[in-house]
Amino acid sequence: MLAQIKAFLAPPTFGDDEDKNRRAAQANVILLTSFFVVLILYLLRIAPNFPQRVGAQANLVILAILLTTGILSWALRRGYVRASSYILVIITWSALAFQAWSAD
Repeated sequence: MLAQIKAFLAPPTFGDDEDKNRRAAQANVILLTSFFVVLILYLLRIAPNFPQRVGAQANLVILAILLTTGILSWALRRGYVRASSYILVIITWSALAFQAWSAD
């Protein structure tokens, strides 16, 4: 069980391509951190005692971020390092802009 968790958290490696391995390791850290931080935020937001300041739209955005980070993590492990990195930046900026726009 512990070996499976370590394998899940380990960055993907792509042979002797050091540059791609480095970029994949950095993207992996960002994706995993984003996923777990947003997951904790979502779990706190759906907790019964958490004050709901923003409507259901924000919860949908949070779920979309979780889904996107999961898909990008899968794509990263398949070798699409550059594409997943670019999409991560675009989605993150879009989500932050939406959250800032919808906040009161």
